[in-house]
Amino acid sequence: PRYTMLAAAILFIFTAAAVLGWRLLEPGHRLRRVWQVAAAITVALWIIWLPNQYDLLSTVDQDLSDQALVERDLEDLVDDGAFYANGTDDVRCLPISAPNHRAVPRLAFWLDIKPTDVVSVAAEQQPRTGLFLAPAREFTIENFILDPGDETRTVTRPPSGFREVARNRSWILYSNCPTGGSTGNAPLSTGP
Repeated sequence: PRYTMLAAAILFIFTAAAVLGWRLLEPGHRLRRVWQVAAAITVALWIIWLPNQYDLLSTVDQDLSDQALVERDLEDLVDDGAFYANGTDDVRCLPISAPNHRAVPRLAFWLDIKPTDVVSVAAEQQPRTGLFLAPAREFTIENFILDPGDETRTVTRPPSGFREVARNRSWILYSNCPTGGSTGNAPLSTGP
């Protein structure tokens, strides 16, 4: 919605000119009647178009609500301490593998770590150790992870050796931490 605000404002200015501009012409002006017909057509088009836009806005609102739910679940996983070593404020181990780039800034901010400590496995190689965040259900994939045009690049299964450490309705967190705690750069594998 915020991205369309300027375009909508400009559209409404032109619509107002189209619908009410004929009033600026002198009565009896030869273009006044033509402009009135154009104004009536513009109003008719708005009447036809608005119900469709209401449905579209309802769909966008539902999509944004679904995305917010999945994002809240991710934040809840952080707030519940799933990413932290027992009883500390230190992340269990690094890097954290996320299904795509969308989770990278959120996890980095919430966990107070560098964004480079969060790996988007859709764009980079999958580390063999660390934490792996995966979607818990199809709803998560549809509302947070997948670019509909590029389903093949999303890794949603952890590599071998990772074990589940936490889950909620949207996310599953897996761990394969090396002995000795947090590591900044884990060795990379070629995939799951």
